[in-house]
Amino acid sequence: MFLLALSMLASGCSGSGSDDQSTTTAPISDGGPDDTAADDTTTDGTANDDQGSGSGPDRPDDDLAWSQCGRLECTTVDVPMDYGASAGPETLEIEVARVSADGEPDDYRGALFINPGGPGVSAVEFLDFAHDGYLPAELTDHFDLIAFDPRGVGNSEPTFECGLDGDWVVITNAIDGLADTPEEVELAELSTQQCVDSMGAVAGLLHTEFVARDMDAVREALGFEELSYLGYSYGSAIGVWYASLFPDRVRAMVLDGANNPIDPADTTEQRIESAMEELVPLEARLRQAIEACNDATCPIWNEGDPIAYFEQATAKLDLVDTYLGGVPFAGALGVITTLYSEQTWPLLWDALEDLVEFDDPSILGELALFQLDDPGQPSFTGYVNCLDSWSIYPDVDRAERLDDTIALGERVAADLPLLAAMDTIAFDQCPFLDSIAPAPSPVALDGGDVTIVVVGNHDDPVTPFTESEELAFDTLADGRLIEVTHPEHTVYPNNDCVKELVDSTLIDGRPPAEPLTSCG
Repeated sequence: MFLLALSMLASGCSGSGSDDQSTTTAPISDGGPDDTAADDTTTDGTANDDQGSGSGPDRPDDDLAWSQCGRLECTTVDVPMDYGASAGPETLEIEVARVSADGEPDDYRGALFINPGGPGVSAVEFLDFAHDGYLPAELTDHFDLIAFDPRGVGNSEPTFECGLDGDWVVITNAIDGLADTPEEVELAELSTQQCVDSMGAVAGLLHTEFVARDMDAVREALGFEELSYLGYSYGSAIGVWYASLFPDRVRAMVLDGANNPIDPADTTEQRIESAMEELVPLEARLRQAIEACNDATCPIWNEGDPIAYFEQATAKLDLVDTYLGGVPFAGALGVITTLYSEQTWPLLWDALEDLVEFDDPSILGELALFQLDDPGQPSFTGYVNCLDSWSIYPDVDRAERLDDTIALGERVAADLPLLAAMDTIAFDQCPFLDSIAPAPSPVALDGGDVTIVVVGNHDDPVTPFTESEELAFDTLADGRLIEVTHPEHTVYPNNDCVKELVDSTLIDGRPPAEPLTSCG
């Protein structure tokens, strides 16, 4: 069902999506610094003796073949395809990029790995964009900035595909909502088999545990004994996995726009409440974006009733799906893309006007591509989030997941009218990835004994503040939460208070001393 698929997408997306567009739109916020001053914090950070604030190690040597790729240095690192008990000799080639530190030798802190989110966003392309004025110069002064494209993303192997271009969409569009007939179950299972036929065994090995293990393989290949990490949005999941697996190899870690990877999941009711926790803020932000069109100069003002105009537009969202070759709920994804920042709300208004007045789906179609790597293939974001859910909740079987779809649809129809208006009841592949589900998580996802700083944003339309709060206080063994209100999906470095605290954590090894620090 559309809304269950949407909850899988929203749980990890960054503000950008497809790899070929991530350099033009920041996957975090693209506005200027906030007016909040750094001295508004309620507590001062104190030194963490385990991480230290002195200079870091000497820059290590490596025997990798680096070459210039745009403004970056790039190379590749071979990693095991399978880290499990059945691991064989097969490897994957992972693309890695760096910007070398340019500060004084005494300022050097080692490697800072950065991931912008997704799943599906190229970290290499983000680094090419972000190091040229977006990320603060202090980071490049102190760190080698390192980015690698996760397996299946960008130029890293494998190429993500499920059948020939368009075949997967044809198969899944033949399923009417839930796969609840023998013929539809057969098609649903075929949709997964297409992924295996196209990618082989690696089709079930794209989950975040193995991405985190790849990051450690990259660290080792670069010669660093430890790393610092800055993860945005889905990048926070990579960070939690990494710290849980390799706590002794983390120098400092900050997670911005963080989703809690562990939610109560013993019953359908608990799982539905967890999904609603993410969808309720999305509904509120969508209503806010529509109602911000509040005068006659706005294209969807509609004599003071823009909500009615939006509802009129939802009747034509199928034109967006057709525009992208039959991709289900593409129109809804286009709408959701505009909610990451208030600066893109006028784009939503123009897109809705074009759809209603001219039957023109092009703006929403192009916006949907920020969430879809290839409109002829499954959503990479949903695919990886689904594999993760099978790893974390292996006891929730196919039948229960299908029941969850029905229950969530009923709850959304009752409580979230704007999201419900976009519901096309499209097929959700996730329950049918059970045949290639990864092994259950081998560790508790508690971050080990690492002090992890989480940035939680009350105005985040995609990752609710409650998710960041739960991550910091319920899931992590030693989480520190920075609380802020900021009008975009993620915050650093566009809020002065948050920037000071994050820089202190990453550069000086001084996380906030108290569990909760408020930036207003």
